[in-house]
Amino acid sequence: MRQGLSILVISTIAGAVGADPLVGDGAGCLIQTPDALLRDWARQQAIDLPPPGHYAVAMCFLPQDEAARKIRRQAAGTLHQGREAEACGLA
Repeated sequence: MRQGLSILVISTIAGAVGADPLVGDGAGCLIQTPDALLRDWARQQAIDLPPPGHYAVAMCFLPQDEAARKIRRQAAGTLHQGREAEACGLA
């Protein structure tokens, strides 16, 4: 984590310096799960989250093409298989 944060500080590539604030590019690292925010979202979706520290969040950017996006979403729904986890809330 320390090394990753150091890289963010010294990086000069356009994506890591927020060169175009209008498109939301940039680099970052979420080091704490925003439980209250996620729990509020889950409640609205009728999803029961486990206690804080017992769930994980994955965020990915999907293709704009509908067919390609469908394939990626199906694949994302299987990443938990073979682990002591379940997928929920694939938005």
